[in-house]
Parts: sequence; structure tokens; C-alpha cells
Amino acid sequence: MMDKFSMLLLVLFLIVVGLMAWYFLYRKPSISSIKFKKLEFEVPVDQVKKVVLQNGMTILMFKATTVPKVLVQVAYDIGSYVETAGERGLAHLIEHMIFKGTDKLSEGDIDAISRKYGATFNAFTSNDITSYYFEANKSNWQPFIGILADCMQNARFDSEHLASELKAVVQELKMYKDNYWRKVFEKAFELSFPANHPYHYPVIGFQEDLLQLNSDNLKKFYKKYYRPDHATLFIVGDFDEDEAIKLVRENFEQIKPEGDVTIPEFPKLLPKFTSSSLNFYEDVKNNLLFFYWVIPGLKDKNEILSGALSHILGGGQASRFYHKLVDDKKAANSVSVSSMKLMEGGIFGIFIEPVEGKSDYCQNLIVKELGKVLRKGFSQDELDRMIKNNTRGFFSKLQNYGEFTYSWLKHYMATKDEKAVFNRLKELSHITSQDLLEFMKEYIDPLLMNRIEVLPLPESKKEKLLQVQKMSDEMDKKILDTHKRTAPVETAKFANQMGDIKPLEFVFPKPDKVVSLGNGLEVILKKSPSWGIVSLNLKFRNSEYLTSSKEGIAVGLMMDMLMEGSKDFTKIDNVEFFESNGVAYRFDADGVSLTLLNKGYESIFERLSYVLTNPIFPAEAFNKLKNIAIDSFKRSKDEPMEVLSRLVRCTVYKNHPFEWTFDDAIKMLTTASLTDIMKLHLSYMVASGMVLTIVGDFDLEKMEQNVKNIFGVWPKESMKDAKYPTKSEFIKHCQIDEFMVRDQVVLGFCQSNNLTVYDEDLVPLKMLNFITFYSLGSRLYHLREQTGLFYTAVGAFAAGAGRTHGFDYLGAILSLDKLEFAEKEMRGLIKELAEKGVTQKEIEDARQLYLKALIDSVSSSDSIAAMLAYTETMGLGFDYYDKVLTRVQSMNISELNGIAAKYFKMDDMTKIRIGRVGK
Repeated sequence: MMDKFSMLLLVLFLIVVGLMAWYFLYRKPSISSIKFKKLEFEVPVDQVKKVVLQNGMTILMFKATTVPKVLVQVAYDIGSYVETAGERGLAHLIEHMIFKGTDKLSEGDIDAISRKYGATFNAFTSNDITSYYFEANKSNWQPFIGILADCMQNARFDSEHLASELKAVVQELKMYKDNYWRKVFEKAFELSFPANHPYHYPVIGFQEDLLQLNSDNLKKFYKKYYRPDHATLFIVGDFDEDEAIKLVRENFEQIKPEGDVTIPEFPKLLPKFTSSSLNFYEDVKNNLLFFYWVIPGLKDKNEILSGALSHILGGGQASRFYHKLVDDKKAANSVSVSSMKLMEGGIFGIFIEPVEGKSDYCQNLIVKELGKVLRKGFSQDELDRMIKNNTRGFFSKLQNYGEFTYSWLKHYMATKDEKAVFNRLKELSHITSQDLLEFMKEYIDPLLMNRIEVLPLPESKKEKLLQVQKMSDEMDKKILDTHKRTAPVETAKFANQMGDIKPLEFVFPKPDKVVSLGNGLEVILKKSPSWGIVSLNLKFRNSEYLTSSKEGIAVGLMMDMLMEGSKDFTKIDNVEFFESNGVAYRFDADGVSLTLLNKGYESIFERLSYVLTNPIFPAEAFNKLKNIAIDSFKRSKDEPMEVLSRLVRCTVYKNHPFEWTFDDAIKMLTTASLTDIMKLHLSYMVASGMVLTIVGDFDLEKMEQNVKNIFGVWPKESMKDAKYPTKSEFIKHCQIDEFMVRDQVVLGFCQSNNLTVYDEDLVPLKMLNFITFYSLGSRLYHLREQTGLFYTAVGAFAAGAGRTHGFDYLGAILSLDKLEFAEKEMRGLIKELAEKGVTQKEIEDARQLYLKALIDSVSSSDSIAAMLAYTETMGLGFDYYDKVLTRVQSMNISELNGIAAKYFKMDDMTKIRIGRVGK
């Protein structure tokens, strides 16, 4: 017999052996099973430079050499908050008028100068800020410093210009009435802030106030508030700092602030112990649900907590509300949370697309989950996930100069600290669960939750709604009748006197290495300075077919299923892993894309490979995703522009796989089985049918070896070929009307175009698109300037040209009474270009705009990966866009006008109208 000590050793030995056996036999694979520890990333705050001019104007510069372009943006700390009764909408209208000419510049000059130097430009007005920007390639940004300075002191506000711009603002106002999420958002601010508070009123103003405005009103407001001591100039991109400072001093320093400006103080808001519930009834088929609370604004010392809280509660599929409402209780098809902050206050909002009949259930679930949080707090995993995603988001944003500058200027205006936006990651890393709980107890009280819901309008009430909209139309007509334009649009004058374009040598990014693995997977690797970001793009070789055809809808559902569970990982395991590592991910009919931080990417790639090749396709998840997809198509039927897009494709691709209606998609999804989805996985998720592209900041040799080790083990299977018909039928010169009760009407024209991406005529036709449709200053935009017909319009010839032929289309959102006039003018625009051709100046401008568009198309690691994958899957060759640029630069006027005469025709186009038309 054993003594007690020997027996104890034996027991311990058996326990150890048992644990080891369990570990090796039953543990989850080591593949990607360990989350990142918290990592520190170097924030480039040392690249910020601040200069203050003698007149009080601040200049902030951030030098970034990753993309050969520069953004210059001026922001005034003036918005609609300074308006008084009778002035509502004045700040916004001035923003529309600033680029309409100065004492030196004609109405057409700023458009012409921007197109000459290949710049994109725009402006925006918020409650607190008005801002104007230009973005050009790094050789040609300098002229826009002078333009912004001229606009600060010498804007004209001509009554003729006001007449056409007022029409555009009225169209914008009507367009927002048809945007129901925006309508809900504005109503939430109106209800949250009292009538003596500036945030109570919409930035765009009211019809009755617009009726009273004139040029004198605008000039008085402009002279009072547009001053250097209320302005900050931001310069971001690849520029010489000394040159920038010299240009700024030469153009801005002589502008002197005149007199004192009294900025109105915001009234103090006292807490309200009330909650409200409001319903909008609209001509929709599906509910929209919004819950909200009032929170502190950007100037509050604790404002960062609302952003952190919004991510934990509703920022991704691992968030509290998404998991509870969508995955667990299946009460909603989507949920997101956002903290919408102005300077002096904001709204914390929960946006929900509820399952039919479950709005109240969603509210109960939200209240219960908030109560649970208030009792138990947040886990460290949730905090780490929030930090990591914000870190990745910040460095990704640095690759988009417009997005980054918008964030930078908001936080600078709030704090007057030029480094505030850069320090946010450090501040986020110090947030504790207790910090968030204290914020919630103060501001996010479940008892005081407010609710707004958009509900389907009963059929019996639609006639009354139509009558109301007719009354609104009459009010709009009254406004516009008081401001009628009689003079033509002024042509450019000063633009012709400006210096020549400086050349820029731009070479489209090429792979550093292309590797074909033994299983047929093509791998493209490209090192790129990307602020520590790595982008992965795993693209189906047949992605063009799959993203356009009805079969692709089922493939998209199959791709969604991959994250719902693998042999050894549940849905929550997968989403928590990716989101805890700060990964932004997308699975759809195009393939897979990941954006991640470059430290520890190996484990993420391992998990991705496992998820793609080891799905278990749980039946419950399949039914959930089917219902979400069906709901998405039902909601698309409520969106006029989505209806237009689908009708265009059904018209130009008749009897083609690309022809399908929303009802076709719903029917297909309703009848789809889990077996169908599993078969699609076997057919499409094969190495030989995909191209893997990885772009970013990494060691090339190490990345190649990791890719071979991780993705090279996929089995070698043959891919399913897509069936591309050589031709499709086209429904010529007919009229399609789709009735919806909307404030505005969508007008569209379309026809088939036989060109594919491989045809020689495609590049010159795209040149004509730049001249005719693209950006401010195009011929379509000039039509807007002269007539005020629409706020926004679109168009392109040979759109969507790939392996399959493309199509031509024009579209605009406009008033019901302008339909016939708009059709006449748009047909006349196309006919004139076909018959009279383009000018040499338009060709030169289009060259610069084409160059800028190509630079924009590869301005981030994500976009480079997407473009390299596209050129490979389409068989174009990696030098394709270099050849395109060469062709663009050598295009002559005779060739381009020949293309215009050949393709710019509207005789066969089908007309589509959506709104208060037809039955």
C-alpha cells in the first residue's frame, strides 16, 4: 500500500496529466486566441506648427508626406449661433455666396481657378463654425491661400448671384425634409434646447426668413464676423513650411480687424426632469427609431467620455446594444450609437432600425441594458476595445486630409489647444469604468430617455400630406419670385491672368512583390508609409459579377455568415477578437477587407484564415441574417436615390444577371436555404478564385513568409467561373414613374453604353465626364448656377464599365414644378457638347482634375490595396493607370470632340421620375 505522501503525489500527477490532455485535446486552437496587450503608438504631435499673425489670425500646419497633395482650410468660429430672430439661415447662405465672386474675382473665377489647378473645394456651415477649403496636388496649392484671403474681406454678394443661390438653398432645404434621419436629428435638437438657445434652430433656417433676406443683410453680417481674429487657417499635407508661412503673411497679415464684435453668450441650461416621445408619419414602409439625451459639448472637460461611451454601447458588433438587440434578442436589424457634440452642448443618440412591431421591445431592452451597466459597470476588455479602435481610427484618419482637418479644427475651436486632437488617444487610455458610470449617472438616465420614431403614414392620410406639400411648394415659389436672376453667369476673368500650372511627376503605386502560392492564391505586397496602418484586401476574382448580380446577394449572405461561428469560435469570440485588436473589418460579395495596426498583425491574419475556412453555418444565425438582408432591401424601397439606381440597372441590363429588383432580391433571400449558402462557400471561398493584397507599414520579407505560412495552407480548389453575357437588352426612350410622397422629385435619364474597361474610347469619355459632370465648375454645375434648378445633380457616361458594358446616366433632385424645364435644359446641355464640342481650356482643366482624382484614389493604404486588387482581378496590368495618365496628357481637342459627337446622345435615353408623379 502507498503511504499518504505517495498517494498525494500520484493524485497531483494524474491531475497534471489530465489537465495537459484536456489542453491538447479540447482547447481552442492557438490561432489568434490571445488578444493584444495594450500597445503604445507614437502620435505625430511634433509635426504640428503654430503661427499667430499680428492681426490675431492663427495658422496651424501639419506636414505629412504620404500623399502628394495639400489641403488649405480656413475656419471661422462663427456659425448659426450668432443669428437672431429674422436672420435664421443667414450664416449658411453666406457660405453659399462666398465663392460667388469678390471685388477682384468674377462669379466664375473661383470655379475656373480651382479647375485650372486641379483642386477640389467646398464649404460647410454648422451651428458653431463656418469653413472653406481647397485641396490640390502638392505643386499647385499655393494660389488658394490668396483666394481665401480675398474671400475674407472682399466678397461682393451681388443680388443676381443671390437670386440663383437662394434657389439652390431652397432645394437643399427641401432635400433635407426628405432625409428622415436628419429630420429626426434636427427635431431632437429643437426639443432639447429651448427657444432662447441658438441650438434650438436648424442651421439652414426657415422658408419665411429666407423670404426676407437680401444682399444688404448678407454684407452686414459678413463685415461684422468675417475677420482674421475669428479665423484659423489649417494647412495639411506635403508642403514647405517656410513657403507656407511666407504666403500666409503676404496674403492675410494686412487684413485688419475692424471694431469690436460682441459674441452672444449661451444661456445656461438647467437639468430637465422630463422625457418626451414624438412620432413622425411619413410615406415609408419601415420604422426608424431614435433615443436621445442632452450631453455637454466639446468645450466641457469631460466631453471625451461621451465618445468613449458611444463606442462601448454601440460601436461595432461586439458592442453592448448590438449584441443584445440584434444578435441575442433579434429585436432590431441594426443599432448604432453616436455622441453628436457642438461647442456648448450635444445629443447622445441611439439609432435603431427595429424589426417590425418591436419598437417598444427595443426600448425595454435599452432601458434594461442601461440599468445593468449602471449596476455593474464596464469590463476592462470593453475599455481596451474602445481604446484600440480609436487608435486605429485616428491613424486611419490621418490618411484622409479632409476628415483629419475637420476633427482637428473642431477640437481646436473648442480648446484653443492645437495639440488637443493628438492628445485624445492618451486621454482615452486613462478612462476608467467609474468615469463612464459617473457620466452616465449625470446625463444618460434611463428614466429621462427621449424617443422619436418615424412611422408609416396611413393611406387615408396621404392626400392630406400631399396638400401640405403643395402649400410648401407655394411658399418656395413666393421666395424665388422675389429673387429672379436675369443676368448670365459671369465668365472667369482673373483665372486667365494667373500663373502656369506647375508639373507634378506622379507614378501610380506598384507592388513591391507579387507571389503566386502553390494553392493558386495570388498575393500582392506593397510597402507604404501609412502611420502604422496595414490594410488587407482579399478580393474575389469575379467580384465585379458578384457585387452586381442577383447571385452575388446570396454570396454576400454567405460572407456575412462566416463571422457567425467557426468550428472553435462563436460569433462573440470572433467579433470581440477583431474589435479588441482594433480591426475594422468588412465581409461581403466583393471579398474581405481589414484595416489594422501593424503591431501583431500575424495573429489577426491567422484568425481571418481560420474564420474563412472553418465556418459552421449555425441555422439560427442564418435566419437572423436573412431577415436583416430582407429588411435592408425593404428599406431601400423607401429611398428615392436607391430606387433610381436600381431602376437604371434594370433598364440598361434587361435580361442580364445584373437586372434584379428589390422584390427579386427579397424573394430570392426568402427561399434561400442553408444548404445553398454552404454550397456557395465551397464554390467561391477557394484560393485560386481570390487575390490577396496587403499594403502598409511592414517588413516585406517577414510579411511574405507570414502570408505563405498562414494562407498557403488553404486547399487547392478550382474556382467557379462567372457567366458574363456578351450583350444585354435595353429599354429605349420610355418613361418610368415611381410614386412616393416626397418634397422633391428625383429625375433621371439612362441608356446602355457598349464600352468596357478594355475599350480605347473609355479614357477620353471619362475626360468628358470631368468636363460635363464632375466637381464644382463643371457644365452641369454652371447650369445650376444659372438656373438654380437643383442643389445636387449627378451624371456619367460609360459608368460601371468593366468586363461588362457600362451605361450612361444623368440625375437631379428638384422641385415638382421644374421637371419639364430641367429635362429641356439637361438635354440641351448634352446636345450642345455633342455638336459644339469642348474648349482647349476645358481639356487642360480635365487633365488636372483627372490627375487629382487618381491621387485621391490611392491616398490611403485601404485605397491602394483596393486599386491594386482591382487592376489584378481585371487583368489590366499594374501600369494601367500610368498609361491612362499618359493618354490623358496627350489628348487633343479633335479626338475629344470626336468622342463627344459619337457618345453624347440622349435620343434613346429612358426617363425615370420618382416622387409625386404618376399614380
